[in-house]
Amino acid sequence: MAEPKFRKYFTQMFEQNRDQFLEFMLINQEYAANKAKIRPTFNEKGLKIKDIVHSWEDRLCGHMEKGQNSAYSAKLGEKFQHEVTKYFPYFHEIGLK
Repeated sequence: MAEPKFRKYFTQMFEQNRDQFLEFMLINQEYAANKAKIRPTFNEKGLKIKDIVHSWEDRLCGHMEKGQNSAYSAKLGEKFQHEVTKYFPYFHEIGLK
């Protein structure tokens, strides 16, 4: 069976930015243990990761949002975000104070 498009994009994104993602993965794990201490580093590195993720999500869904596939595009974006949170459970806390 063919790999879903959102997973294929996630894999490409991860491979092209491997060093940054691996570094952030370690920071993400430390953040789980001590949020207050790690928060500045988490936010600094996380904003770069967030920009990368959003640009790839735009590549995946951008051309669909204007046409008849807007509902499908939203669901595809959710699946892509879910794939991101599998590896980075605190992704949605980037930038929070």
